[in-house]
Amino acid sequence: MSPSDLVQNETSLPIIGPCLSVRGSLTVIGFTLTLWLIFPWVWANTDSFVTPRDYRTPIVLSDDYWQFSEFTQQTSARNQVTIFGDSVIWGEYVLPNHSLAGHLNRSQEQLEFANGGVNGMHPLAMEGLVKHFAQSVQSSPVLLHCNLLWLSSPDRDLRTTKELPFNHPTLVPQFDPWIPCYHATISDRLGNLVFQRSSLRQLVRHQRSIYFSGLTYPTWSLQRGRLRRAGTPVPPQTITSRLPQNKLRHQPIPWTERGISRQSYPWVDLNDSLQWEAFQKTLVELKSRECDVFVLVGPINAHLLEADSQQRWSQLRASISRWFSSHQVNHAAPDVLPSVLYGDASHPLDEGYQHLATELLADVDFQDWLKRNSNENASREKGSKK
Repeated sequence: MSPSDLVQNETSLPIIGPCLSVRGSLTVIGFTLTLWLIFPWVWANTDSFVTPRDYRTPIVLSDDYWQFSEFTQQTSARNQVTIFGDSVIWGEYVLPNHSLAGHLNRSQEQLEFANGGVNGMHPLAMEGLVKHFAQSVQSSPVLLHCNLLWLSSPDRDLRTTKELPFNHPTLVPQFDPWIPCYHATISDRLGNLVFQRSSLRQLVRHQRSIYFSGLTYPTWSLQRGRLRRAGTPVPPQTITSRLPQNKLRHQPIPWTERGISRQSYPWVDLNDSLQWEAFQKTLVELKSRECDVFVLVGPINAHLLEADSQQRWSQLRASISRWFSSHQVNHAAPDVLPSVLYGDASHPLDEGYQHLATELLADVDFQDWLKRNSNENASREKGSKK
């Protein structure tokens, strides 16, 4: 038999394998789409978890945005004020009910505040979090934290050209604006865009975080299989608690006792800042939902800054305050806390949050904002009872 005969015989062999008809293909596609759309709805409506009043996102669930979405839905249903922010709002050196939200709740009775702080939630990520995972926050009061520490250097502003790892990359804009230090592939960027808009993929990450220690099921299963083959005892499956732990993450020691040296931050210009642009977009997003937003500027530990850096920070804070005033944005920029009330460059200690709450409640604009939204909440509750 010649080589040409072999080629002819091979090409004429029948293809062995499943072959779906057009009707079968449409059935599979229809089933997949149904699962994609229905399963998250079923899960959300059968999930019995209720966030407690002093809830804050557990550290291990910082990138579980499905959980954050459930949290904001419940705070909205309770007519609570969500405080959006990073670890300064979360409370790095305090217990869950001793963050800014806890002290505000103990110091007044007009509105109830909920701790929506998430560790590492810089403005570029906050834009995505609010847009895609806090959609239930509509026509309600919001306290939005503006942390100038994200503008303290080109690295923190994410506009340095060298590749730089940062928190919450799945939340940031993937193409516009272009983030110079974000070197993800086009495939990863497109996948993140799908994740931001796909409730099924968000739910899958939630289940991985809760039931499989953040791993995919195949990886989790393979690890356990290796342990069995090696004769090593396989630990029982653990479920990550969705409740905040009532214990300190770090010891509440003033920054002066931690050996932290004074810093000279190369603050970025507002006109060139990616983080500031993202903060403005978050503000616009909340305003478009008819939310009554109050912005809290600070608290930066100016005691830690060298003289030149402190002067630049002061100018930057003044520029931002002027921008808020010119755009009719309710805001407050409280005085710098006493030095001993900071744990580091921006995180207050327990007494620092109490001091900050007192300063905020003494602000005339904040008092007006409290009263206005307290009256609106009362009217809304009265209307719902009729």
